[in-house]
Amino acid sequence: RAERSLLISAQEIAGSPTWLPLESAGVGSLRLVRLDEVGYRAASFLDRRILQAGVLQAVCPTASVTAAAASLPPRAHYIFHIGHVGSTLVSRLVGEHEELFSVREPAVLGAIAKAPARALESLDIRDVLGLLARAWHPEQRAVVKATSFVSEIAEPILEISPGSVALLIFSPALAYLRCILGGPNSRIESRALAPSRLARLRIRLGPES
Repeated sequence: RAERSLLISAQEIAGSPTWLPLESAGVGSLRLVRLDEVGYRAASFLDRRILQAGVLQAVCPTASVTAAAASLPPRAHYIFHIGHVGSTLVSRLVGEHEELFSVREPAVLGAIAKAPARALESLDIRDVLGLLARAWHPEQRAVVKATSFVSEIAEPILEISPGSVALLIFSPALAYLRCILGGPNSRIESRALAPSRLARLRIRLGPES
């Protein structure tokens, strides 16, 4: 579907997960996508790949999204993982519980992890966590499955969300290496991600590494 410039109020954004912020759309604006419960349930990744499903897109002033986020408590639960360890399956199983609403790999959280100072205009991590905590029903709690590299900011996420529960999924090193090196596509992905992974490792080990 074509992208539209729509007047979406802060109240409409805050009221339900219907409008999901996807990415920056230029100075002072964000791109949002419209999803219903079925759309969220079907999506394994809430990033640009969701556009292939033909969802309605809208460009909205960042100020409206920020105003909506200001009223939203960051009360989601979280699934952190290292990738290729069955986290999508766990997220889908969790989402089958009527009191839990699964949100899988939202791009806005990944953008914050990569470049917190400039990723989403004036939308900061507290705003993003509030928006991702929206649910369809009052008794529901959102469970956000983060992209693997978002685990780097798991500590500040949980500090902002003191009532949240988090699950970390990982595997033994040998099993993980066998998985990510086991097929040609996995090896291509590993080569592409090597620079960012090395940079993260150097941050962990310190400047002497």
